[in-house]
Amino acid sequence: MRSLPLLALALAACSSDDTPTWAIDVMFVAPDGEGVRGTTSWQVYRKAWEKGFKERHYLCSVVVAFEGVPSAVDCPSCLAAMSVTSEVTDSDCPESLASSPTFVSLSRIGFGPIQAGGPFPDRSSVGFADYGPGWEVHGWSYPDALALGESTEAMAWDGTEPFSMAPSYAWYLDPTPGAAAVSRLAIEDAGPASP
Repeated sequence: MRSLPLLALALAACSSDDTPTWAIDVMFVAPDGEGVRGTTSWQVYRKAWEKGFKERHYLCSVVVAFEGVPSAVDCPSCLAAMSVTSEVTDSDCPESLASSPTFVSLSRIGFGPIQAGGPFPDRSSVGFADYGPGWEVHGWSYPDALALGESTEAMAWDGTEPFSMAPSYAWYLDPTPGAAAVSRLAIEDAGPASP
């Protein structure tokens, strides 16, 4: 009989909290006439993910499609900026999570200058995003061809080739219904500097 309480304690210690707590947004942006079109894949993780960023803490994803048009280049050091509108197109998350305003809060994207670091040194630039309160460094942006192992002459965004935008931050998902993400967690030690 004494082993029953120990077994219950062991099972409680092994259980995990599956509350969606963190989300990262990986973007793909392609030229479309004078503007852009693209997708954002929000990958959602449980709280334990913050301690080492292990994929085993992945819960679900929300895919968002967006379209954009050129806008004022008013972000720090941006070479190009776009105003975007977006909508959720697919998700394997519960509807209560997939309908969070966080996932469609992106209003602008921007592309900065080439920097020395990044996943493709001397070919990666700063990617910016505005989720409502103003411009923030999103992470690295680079020609998608590089991620596919193909050659390209493109360096910084010039509107001629598709680009990937890899995040340097994760967003905290407020569990309050209807709340938008408001705080971030650095997920990459060598993320781009704010110019």
